[in-house]
Amino acid sequence: MAKLGWKGSAVVVMVLLCGAGCHDPDAYVLTSDRSPPVEQLFTLEAAGDTILPADGVSAVELVARVLDVSEGLPVVLFTTNAGTLRLGSSSFPDSALVPVDNRGEARIELVSASREAIVQVRAVVVDVQPKLEQELSIRFLPVAHGDILVFTEAPDSAYAHGLSLVPFTVQLAPELTGDHRRVHFETTGGIFAFAPEDTLPGARQNQVVLADDQGVATAYLRSPEQVGEAMVRATAGSFTQETVIRFVPAPTDSVLQFVEGVEAALADGQSLSRFAVQISPWLQRDADRTVEFSTTAGSFIVGGSTAATTSIRADANGVATAWLRSPARFDEAIVRATVKGFVQQQTLRFDWAGPDSIIVSRPWDQAGLAADKQMRIEAQLRRLDGRSKVTEDLEVSFAVADTLGQPIPRMRFVNVTRANPEGQVSALLLGGNTEYRGRAVVSVRAIRVVPDVVGREEVMILDP
Repeated sequence: MAKLGWKGSAVVVMVLLCGAGCHDPDAYVLTSDRSPPVEQLFTLEAAGDTILPADGVSAVELVARVLDVSEGLPVVLFTTNAGTLRLGSSSFPDSALVPVDNRGEARIELVSASREAIVQVRAVVVDVQPKLEQELSIRFLPVAHGDILVFTEAPDSAYAHGLSLVPFTVQLAPELTGDHRRVHFETTGGIFAFAPEDTLPGARQNQVVLADDQGVATAYLRSPEQVGEAMVRATAGSFTQETVIRFVPAPTDSVLQFVEGVEAALADGQSLSRFAVQISPWLQRDADRTVEFSTTAGSFIVGGSTAATTSIRADANGVATAWLRSPARFDEAIVRATVKGFVQQQTLRFDWAGPDSIIVSRPWDQAGLAADKQMRIEAQLRRLDGRSKVTEDLEVSFAVADTLGQPIPRMRFVNVTRANPEGQVSALLLGGNTEYRGRAVVSVRAIRVVPDVVGREEVMILDP
């Protein structure tokens, strides 16, 4: 006679009548002289596909059924040689005990491993004689990492100026749930943004981002200031993807550019030229928003004084403005603007500033010039605004003519000077033993400037 041991006591398996004496041979075991097949007492099956991707997250539910629970609710021991057993929120590496419910079922999930495998899952009813055991095979097939985790935004290059925030975005497969939706980003170059300033540099090369409801996670990498390459790695669960970004030399225009400037100004010691630069909106810190201006000629207006350099903080629009005062000498200036090591420059030419009027004078104590003598003639070059001056070293010409405007033979000028810082010039008029007698007109004009301004003075040419 077949007997089934249950909870330590012997139970005789009998025929249970139903209705007019019928019975269910699948649910009950007939009394016989030999043991019934295990399948009539205990079964194990998968409530889903027995082929799973080896992704570490896919799962299939396993259902063990005890076909006769009339004598109590036993416990089923599940074991596996690969993957993980999961019961609710608890995970078990290789075995788990699951009580049978009132329907005779014990359910548990098998979560796939991250590698290919043929899995043998066993279910054993605990403390039952004869032993009730079933086995089920499940396959874990290889899966491409790109099917689970993929970069959807990964620029291949960025400027190496320490300013750009380069987005790296990954898309997760729907199978990744729970903690597997936390994406760990790593980089070998640059640092991830939005980390506290006092974070250690190594720590700022790692960042964990929780994917949103669409399975999208983005980390922002701040570019370094050095040219080179960096590998960016994204990891979710056991899946990893990598990409490489090159940090290339940044054109200065991407950080700093002149938006206003002049090419030429008068070298009069007073004219002001406006220079304005626009800085990158990525420059956020006060120290990075301060532009240093410098010039090789002229001077910047700094408060109530002037200097060859000045530091100007950019306004809310990212514009920094400096005013350059012209020198009083003919020259050329290189005006530079510098921020975070990036330099832009413009050239400014200081042109000759000519006079608006020329006042010519001769010695007041000389009635005239004897034909065999010499006379010093002076001229004052003036600009009418009262503040600026003619350019120092401005070249002038002296000439002498008769009352009809004709040159006087043998008379000439020597030792002609250029304008000094006060706009004064002079020359010696030589009589040359000329035969001309009477009124002569001395004229002085600046050379190479417009308009053509002439100063005049009369001199009497006398006998020796």
